[in-house]
Amino acid sequence: MASGSPLPLQAEPPAPPGPAARRPLTIDDFDIGRPLGKGRFGSVYLARLKDSHFIVALKVIFKSQVEKEGMEHQLRREVEIQAHLQHPNILRLYNYFHDARRVYLILEYAPRGELYKELLRSHTLDEQRTATIMEELADALAYCHAQKVIHRDIKPENLLLGFRGEVKIGDFGWSVHTQSLRRKTMCGTVDYVPPEMIHRNTYDEKVDLWCLGVLCYELLVGSPPFESTSHNETYRRILQVDVQFPRSMPEGARDLIARLLRFQPEERLPLSQILAHPWVKARSRRLLPPCAQWEMLIKMDALSARVFGSVLTVHRAGAMREIVLAPTLRSHFQLSLGFRVAPPPGAPLCSLHLDSQVHDQTLAHASAQ
Repeated sequence: MASGSPLPLQAEPPAPPGPAARRPLTIDDFDIGRPLGKGRFGSVYLARLKDSHFIVALKVIFKSQVEKEGMEHQLRREVEIQAHLQHPNILRLYNYFHDARRVYLILEYAPRGELYKELLRSHTLDEQRTATIMEELADALAYCHAQKVIHRDIKPENLLLGFRGEVKIGDFGWSVHTQSLRRKTMCGTVDYVPPEMIHRNTYDEKVDLWCLGVLCYELLVGSPPFESTSHNETYRRILQVDVQFPRSMPEGARDLIARLLRFQPEERLPLSQILAHPWVKARSRRLLPPCAQWEMLIKMDALSARVFGSVLTVHRAGAMREIVLAPTLRSHFQLSLGFRVAPPPGAPLCSLHLDSQVHDQTLAHASAQ
């Protein structure tokens, strides 16, 4: 998918290569492991496909709870958006299925859990870790905005950690796909709400810039900048942009946060300038997985690729190249190349397509969790 083109939510994705679609998945196709977390409408479990031993996170949502809260439309929107996003710092949604009582979302497994829990344990993060997260999220949000998606709820609770500690946006419950990138709905989390939402003004993707500023402050200080004893007091401080920087705040981080937490949305630092900010460039230690770099080449140059055991075979213009992959990279490639999402518009169920030539789909580190 080209980064500048809008997200094709209303058009059926191209048919996957390889064999015809298998029968629809059911819960009996999975071995269910330990619980990974609990949400508003259900729980998330470590799971493994029985036929391939492929490790995933299985989110189980109770239909009765969704219907009780009138959230059917929001759930469908969340699935449609996340299923079409492919970025190293966005949790993949591979597919979904359902039965009479539940909806099941097949998600990428993030072995290191939630950023929120890491923050609870350590209270604050150091400059290097925080700057790395800022770079990862700025890049991921730039991709989302290019696909006409506004996230609207960036916060530690919605961020997961991959095998190498990389951040992955893992919850798109409040996200929206809109051609105009302009909305009016009040949503998100109290401490992270931008001034234009409180005023009920029309807003655009720049609400995500405000959230990045709040997040950067919370990671370095241990609490959000506008946290107060009541919602009304929090809103008052947000509208006044009443930010109090502790003396321990690094000057570079203070500059970045101050340039993101601007009352006027058009004055907020653009995502491209976050990536180029001196503090981010000097402190970030972002490691883009080599497989993610190859995925970009595959998408841009229409390469064909297959994984046979531990060997990645890439074909381009009649030439062939073979690369031996380390176990974790092999798993990531198989995960990326072996699964295809194909949800027809309005369909209640879509099946999971597995390339018959993809084998040995095991995450070595998963068994140690």
